[in-house]
Amino acid sequence: QATLDGHINVIGDWTLHSENAGYLDAGNATTNTDILINPNAGGLYGSGDIIKTGNGNIRFYQNLREWTGDLHIHDGFVGLQSYQTSMLNTDGVIYIGDPNAVETSLTRLRVEPRYGNNTISLDSGFQTIEIARDIIVLDGLSQEVRVELASSPETFLTFSGNLHVGDNSNFTTDS
Repeated sequence: QATLDGHINVIGDWTLHSENAGYLDAGNATTNTDILINPNAGGLYGSGDIIKTGNGNIRFYQNLREWTGDLHIHDGFVGLQSYQTSMLNTDGVIYIGDPNAVETSLTRLRVEPRYGNNTISLDSGFQTIEIARDIIVLDGLSQEVRVELASSPETFLTFSGNLHVGDNSNFTTDS
């Protein structure tokens, strides 16, 4: 698995490609080839877009309030681990789905609560986490799209942006 820690300034388009995830998140139980962004320390900055391709996993471990670009999830799994708060800057959009309408795999965006300091665990007590961005599921997909909250019985996920479900697309919310 690749781990990137530190202050990452996204200036242009940044394409992250991950295949064959190992935690069953993307539906594949093969090898552990996750890409982890700032699991220990650091931050994500800039206004460039992040483009996630491949049916593997990518996890962001810090709130992304200083980054203003768009997030494009073409395929696979993206996990956003966040402390109680709005995890994303309100600028930018989350686009979900393969723009070429070729991919057929499950595509997931999952919010995973964090507590304590930057290096300890996930599920905790009562929290409210907000996605303050528009989410656009692309038109004409052959993929199932899910936006999920990881298992945490006292955590609430709120949306304050608009949600557009593309024509002929499948979209579910689940926790």
